[in-house]
Amino acid sequence: MTATRARPSAPPSPTFTDAGGPEAPGNYAASIDWGDGTVTAGTVSLAGALFSVNGDHVYGAEGTFTISVTVSDDGGSTSGAATTALVAPAAINGAG
Repeated sequence: MTATRARPSAPPSPTFTDAGGPEAPGNYAASIDWGDGTVTAGTVSLAGALFSVNGDHVYGAEGTFTISVTVSDDGGSTSGAATTALVAPAAINGAG
């Protein structure tokens, strides 16, 4: 029998723009608080003038979690946003 840990039904992919115009993605840092005590760095990417923040996380339990993303630039500006993720029960497959 195998079990897969729970994942959010729709992982967030927040986007942002820079009022001063886009800079290289490496000039930004992102932090993702997954709402279960885990905080990881997010990956910032740029498409046109729109940035996105991506990350991946596996929850140890099902439930509803508030995910908070904070982005800062090399000039010291910081902004954040939050959303809610619904984590479904782990899938269990068995043979036998």
